[in-house]
Amino acid sequence: MTAERMSPDSRTGGPLCYSESVRNRSRAECTDLPWCIIFLLFLIFLIVTGVVAVLFGSPFRLLYGQDSFGNICGVKNDPIQDREMTGQDMTDRPFVFSYDITKPRDSLKMCVSRCPHRRLSTLKELETFAAREKSRLCRYDLAVADYVNSDAANVTRAQCEFLRSDGSSVEVLKDYGDEGCLIKILQWAEGYGSCPKLPVNPTVQILNRCVPNKADASAAVVYDFYAYLNSFDFYSRVMADLYASYREITGVCVSAFLVSVMILLVMHFIPAAAIPVIVAVVLLSGSAATGLLWWAWATLKSSLDYRMYSAQYDVLREETKNEIVLLVFAIAATLFTIVIFLLLLLVRRNTSHVVRMFQEGSRCIRQIPFLLLQPLWTFLCLGLFFVSWACVMLCLATSDFPRFVRKEIQFSNGNATFGIPYTTVTLIEYDDHTFLRLLWLCYAVALVWVSEFILACQHMVVAGAVSMWYFEKDKKECHGPVMAATKQLIFHHLGSVALGSILITIFKVPRLIRQYSKKVLKLKRTNGCLRVTRFLNHITHNAYAIVAVQGTNFIPAAKEAYSLLAENSLNEMLGVNSLGDFVIFLGKCAVTGVAAVIGFLSMKYDPQLHLYAIPLLLCCIFAYFIAHSVLSLYEVVIDTLFLCYCEDLRIHEFCSEASDTVDSANHQRFKQAYFASASLQEFMRTRIKRNNDVELHEDADEPLATQ
Repeated sequence: MTAERMSPDSRTGGPLCYSESVRNRSRAECTDLPWCIIFLLFLIFLIVTGVVAVLFGSPFRLLYGQDSFGNICGVKNDPIQDREMTGQDMTDRPFVFSYDITKPRDSLKMCVSRCPHRRLSTLKELETFAAREKSRLCRYDLAVADYVNSDAANVTRAQCEFLRSDGSSVEVLKDYGDEGCLIKILQWAEGYGSCPKLPVNPTVQILNRCVPNKADASAAVVYDFYAYLNSFDFYSRVMADLYASYREITGVCVSAFLVSVMILLVMHFIPAAAIPVIVAVVLLSGSAATGLLWWAWATLKSSLDYRMYSAQYDVLREETKNEIVLLVFAIAATLFTIVIFLLLLLVRRNTSHVVRMFQEGSRCIRQIPFLLLQPLWTFLCLGLFFVSWACVMLCLATSDFPRFVRKEIQFSNGNATFGIPYTTVTLIEYDDHTFLRLLWLCYAVALVWVSEFILACQHMVVAGAVSMWYFEKDKKECHGPVMAATKQLIFHHLGSVALGSILITIFKVPRLIRQYSKKVLKLKRTNGCLRVTRFLNHITHNAYAIVAVQGTNFIPAAKEAYSLLAENSLNEMLGVNSLGDFVIFLGKCAVTGVAAVIGFLSMKYDPQLHLYAIPLLLCCIFAYFIAHSVLSLYEVVIDTLFLCYCEDLRIHEFCSEASDTVDSANHQRFKQAYFASASLQEFMRTRIKRNNDVELHEDADEPLATQ
């Protein structure tokens, strides 16, 4: 805030910050309007592409597969351009069965109720199996009673003579003389007959497909069939696992929210117990997650090694990928747990002031109880967005266009080749649409940006409500600060939230690298590096409080928050604040660790999941966002109180140095008044006094440096 903004108010003789309510002080125009428009256009783009993906995609195809006529197994289908045998109700037929297991890519495929578990050598056995097991293996338009007479066709006399010479391929059922004859096809080319190629070997259910049992089929057949399964698009298989695990993901997200609320309640009602509880949970959950990941990797690796060395070919590519991903997760979890443990050893003696800081935050929240509802609305918004995002991603994975292919049973005697009438079928295959598939990159960006936008909206509302409450002389007269802050956000500050959410996310990692290079590597910085450092220091969520209070754009507000902290001797106090942020970060990690353990135990033994490491990673990401939405309430409240106190000091100093032209009565009233409560003043003054007794060695470019 410049000196011009702190000029005396003509009505009261005091600074503007004293004479006007904070809720009326923000400018009426919108802040960062261009970014509001950009974000709105981005949302429209996501909605339009999402609608297109839903129209062309079918997530059930990922999980259940489809037959050769375009019907998705396990669901009720709609007709496709009035093609034959499309639009079938496959609710009770969830498995894909190939007519010729030696050629799984080319043979006809049907949806069946149950995979054949025993050898079927004749059409009569197919009929018996269909009657007893309620699983029809022949084409949908063929009644069970007609199985023994399947693939019969009327042909001309010339064709009849041509086919009669090959007794292994056809059987003449009835001779009509010169008019022709009725033949029965005995040998089906590439498995395109009315019934599967005999004999039908026993199969097992894998990926909702009927896969030949390795005990009853040759190694070559098993190898070819698993090669066919491994040829499926990897991205589609990942999406299939995500769809199959939606119940587990939903349960983990709800559990993460409940654990976050429990930690928040401990911080609110028992601040002294918050740190021990958070530390215990993060260490236990981190250790448990690390141990489970190493155990899962070791058991999976041992199983895969045994199957590979014993010349078994029933290994899915998802299992090998799962082994690699689990190893990476186990190493990352181990390193993270060790680092957290070492950091806790370093800061274990400096937690008493953090408890006092949590108490001040709790006192503020008790005065504004509706702040406790903000994490609930944020959780609901995040949940709605996560569900929509997941649905669109699943549809993008199946956004393919149908292509019609004609197949016909043909016979050849070496001199001539022709097809048999009534044996031509039209099959439906799907071609990948590369453009729609590439949209998942946009939705990967959307997952981060929109999630951060939702969280930033909560930050803006909380910061605005706390600042309104802080700069109100009579706290009892501060009515509805949360509602007022929400209105300001909706009508004035959405552009600043859109800009801040993307900038803070982009520069979060560079800021951590800069801090590491300064404090650990002790690298020397050039003038250019100083400019970059200052810019990185500006871009923090503290800017939201300044936007809410002053109604300025995000970048000027970020600079204002930076200079406001730099003007006050609060090095040690801000160090305590950083330690408090670290404790809250540990709380988020604790929630994520608990979510990881719950997700692992619920997914590892799910037979439908073959690459459960990816859904587990998504659970952890969602859990962290949810924990951030809940626990950041205290983080924003405390940081806003710090900024408001710094502004309070600067306003008080301005009043103390006011010229004689200011009305003396009002001047004395404003000079003696602080907006901060007595407990907050006592806490801050104690820390500032101790800070002034210590020689500081901070660089001039840091916001913690003294004047």
